[in-house]
Parts: sequence; structure tokens; C-alpha cells
Amino acid sequence: MTSQNRRVPPVGAPWRNTEPFLTGTAITSIVATGSRWGAEFDDVRAEDGTVVGHVRTLRMLTDAEAGVVASEGFDALRAKVGSVDALLDVEREESVEPSGVADNEPVMLSKLHYEHPPRWVTITDRGLQSVTGFESEAYMADSANHEIWAVASFVDRFPFVEEFLRRGRVGETARFDNDSGAHQIEAD
Repeated sequence: MTSQNRRVPPVGAPWRNTEPFLTGTAITSIVATGSRWGAEFDDVRAEDGTVVGHVRTLRMLTDAEAGVVASEGFDALRAKVGSVDALLDVEREESVEPSGVADNEPVMLSKLHYEHPPRWVTITDRGLQSVTGFESEAYMADSANHEIWAVASFVDRFPFVEEFLRRGRVGETARFDNDSGAHQIEAD
């Protein structure tokens, strides 16, 4: 197998889950990082000195911690919590405030958003999904009726969703009854 065919895990990109990886904890995410000792110690070398691999550390995170890593990077999370040692206790509560959805995340929405505001907005592990409530099943089945916007464009058009996007968690769906920003989290 050539090095071009190898699949490398996305170092620094958290894998987020809606359910805890560890039952009874807030640990819902994992991220691969370098070790605490730095790249010099993480490189695996052949006898001739050629780098043939890297050691990676899997770190278990809460959803809010994963949000910080996704939007600001692992070094920013380490700075916010004080050290990597603060991330060792898997029974910890959130060590940071939820950072919300990044401005460059995709929003999958129906073209009815040109006529109507969002009614339901769902945060997924791959971005957002938004519907107005006027979409029929047949309308939703036609891919020509959908678009992808950046979160920043979505918030510019519908500023009342911003509070939910700052505090929401992966897997949550907010129902908006008007443009006040007030919303209810709906259970699946």
C-alpha cells in the first residue's frame, strides 16, 4: 500500500456523538491529537531516520469541549481548561461553556426559506438542518428544493436563531414560533 492510499484519521477534528461514549458520563466526543510531549516524541522513525508514522493520543471530550476544538482547535481548549490533565477525569462535567456552531458550518435548508423563516433548526454532527414547516414530503424528496448556506449567512438572514446556535448541542432541535429568538428544544 502506498502512502497516498492510506487513510489517516482527521487529527484535531472531533468525532461527536449524540449519546455518551461512556455510560453515565458527559463524554460524547473523541479527538486525536499529538502527545503532550510534542512532535519530536510523536514521530516514529525507521532505522535510517525516515518518519514512518506518528503516535496519536485519543482524548475523550464533552460536547462543549468538542465544540471548542472544532471551532478554535485543541490548543485553545487546553488553554481554556488549564492543562491536558484537566481532561483526564471522564466523570467531569463540562469544563467550558458551549461554543456553539462555527460560522463556516453548512446549513442544509429548503428553498422555502426565501419566503418563510425557519421553524425547526437541528444541530447535527455535520452542520445544521432547517425547515420552515411549509415543506411537504414530496417537496422534501426533491433535491432541487434544497440549498446549502454557511451559518454566517443563515444568521445574517435569520438573526433570531443565533442564541440557539451559540448554546445548542449536537442532536438538539429548536422550534421557533416567531422571530423573537424564543425557542423550545424538542425531543426526538
